[in-house]
Formats: sequence, C-alpha cells, structure tokens
Amino acid sequence: MASLAESIKQLEMELTARPMRIAAHRDMPFAILRYPPQEEFALRKQLRLLAIGLSQNHGINATFISIARIVWDTIAEFGESDLFQTETLRGFEAAQKHVNQLLTSADFKPAAESVLQKTTSLSPEKDVVFLVRAGGFAPYIYRTSHLLDNEQSAAAPKRKRGRAS
Repeated sequence: MASLAESIKQLEMELTARPMRIAAHRDMPFAILRYPPQEEFALRKQLRLLAIGLSQNHGINATFISIARIVWDTIAEFGESDLFQTETLRGFEAAQKHVNQLLTSADFKPAAESVLQKTTSLSPEKDVVFLVRAGGFAPYIYRTSHLLDNEQSAAAPKRKRGRAS
C-alpha cells in the first residue's frame, strides 16, 4: 500500500487532470482512498490541506460529507431509543441490521439519497466531494462500495432527464 502522502499526491494529480482521471468509467467517477486506521487524523489534516490547494490553485471546490453524521442523523430521525432497545434485547448484530435497514430502505432514509441531496447544487466541472468518516458504517452496517453503487443508480435518472431536456 502506498504511503498516505503518496496517495494524497496521486489523488490531487487525478483530480486536477483535464479530463479528470479519477475513475476508469466516466459514469462512475468515484475513488476509494484506503489507509490504515491509525492514520485517520493525519488523513483528515491532509484532506483539508488538499481542499485548500484545490481551491486556491485549481478553482476546484471541495465539499466534505461525513458518513458518520448521516448515520447518526438518520438514527436520530427514526428513533434512537428503538436502536438502543434493539441492542439491549437482541445484541449488537441485530442493532447493526436495524441501522442497515434505516440506511437502505425507502421507508426510512437511504444513505445514497442523503448524500445525493447534499450534492445536488454542486457542479461536476468545479466541485469534488470527499465522503469522510466512513467508519460510521463499520463494521457491518453498510458497505461503502454499496453506497457508491446506489449513488450511481440514484443519480442516473437525473442525468438522463438532463440529457433529454
């Protein structure tokens, strides 16, 4: 695995290339930056510095979306006491499944919709989004790759409508 500094430098190069080289497929412009958990605070600092550099040097605005915040906002909206009662009566695994249901079911507040809602005013030409604090999905609440798949699916109808207009 590349060092954190090397990974951030590579990410910057890919984000500032024209056309952007963040992904092999234009319809799925996502990248996942893996890092050791002990580098979490260093990563946060490096991403903030990267965001400043992107803005000042390249006119690219960075928006940070906390996955942990989405998880806790959804739990707060649909009943913290229910979650705590589930964990007390049926255990941690059942509580994780409960949160997964809140984040995936259309009856509640799907995480992909929450992310999409926070990005609707952004422009792909001048904005990038950093999904941070993905540990909020750990260990088995929701896979980040599943979020990205759902994000692509949720955005597709909007892209199609935009092209047809």
